[in-house]
This record gives sequence, C-alpha cells and structure tokens, in this order.
Amino acid sequence: MKQIILFLIFVFSTSCAQNAVLSQQNSQAQEIPTPSTSPTPFTFPKLSVAESRRLDERLSQKTRQVLEQADEIEIFDIVMKKFSAAAPQVEPDDFQNYHVRKKAVIRDVNLKQQLLNALFYAVGSKDSGSMCFTPRHGLRAIYKDQRVELVICFQCGNFQGVSSVGKVGGALSDAPKELFEQILANSKEN
Repeated sequence: MKQIILFLIFVFSTSCAQNAVLSQQNSQAQEIPTPSTSPTPFTFPKLSVAESRRLDERLSQKTRQVLEQADEIEIFDIVMKKFSAAAPQVEPDDFQNYHVRKKAVIRDVNLKQQLLNALFYAVGSKDSGSMCFTPRHGLRAIYKDQRVELVICFQCGNFQGVSSVGKVGGALSDAPKELFEQILANSKEN
C-alpha cells in the first residue's frame, strides 16, 4: 500500500513540475511581441478572394471608381425625419430623405483614400447585418455626371443607396465608423 501511495505522490509531483515548466514557457512566449493581423482604427488588412467577391456584389467596381475619382466626398450625420401622413417635403439640407445634422466635405486625397479603404473593407468583410435599419450616416460622391449616395447604419451593419452606375447595398462592418465620427466631430452643425 505504501508503494502505491509513493507512486501516486511521484506521479503527482512530476505532473505539477511539468505544468510549472509549461506555464513558465507560455508566459515567456507571451512576452514576445507578435505582429497584429487585426485592423487598427484606420488601416485594414487585404480582403480575401471571397471578401473581394462580396465587395463586388454590394459595391461594384464601377461604383467604387466613382468614389475613388470624385474630387471630394461628403459625409453626413443624419437622423430619420418624423413620420407624416402627408407627402414628404424635401428640405435643402436633406440627404436621401433624412435630415442632415452635420456635414463634412473631404478634399484631402489621403483622408479620402483612408475613408474609402475603411468603407471597402467594411463592405467586403461582413457576412450579414441585422434586420433593422436606422441609419445615422451618409456618404455622397460625384464624378462628372455619375453619382453615388449611401445611407449607412453601423448599428445594424447595413447600407443601401443609389448610384448612377449600379445597385448598391448590403451588410458592412463598423470599421469606418470611428473615422466617420472623427471627421464629423470637426465639422459644423446644420
């Protein structure tokens, strides 16, 4: 009986010692910095082949060209208008029948590219959004006679819009939300 007890003590102590060594190795391994593959607020990883296809389905290459070639992009902080049984009146400060609270115009090439990279990543990287749609943001780009207007709900993970070059809409992640809000924070209220 003593031999069995001594054997069990030996096995238990050996196991504890191995766990201590593994634990120490793991903690040392965690101290070594590893490159992050998750996106930072304003840089995003390259889309996979499947994600690129999804981007093409929701925001065609022609639509993206209009966005990229536009001299400026307008972004909006919008709110839904109150429901009325009467025909909706379009106000001068409206965007896609939403009231515009703030508007920012982006002319800086680098900032515009950063915003578009975030938008394209958001559209391609998200499988599906929620069933709701309560948009708080909008985006407009005009290039020559072509126009793209998007109404965006980061909360629900969806966007929809009109484009003179094709259908747009679908799910998107909230990847560009922080950049949208940062740009709008520096703009004036309507």
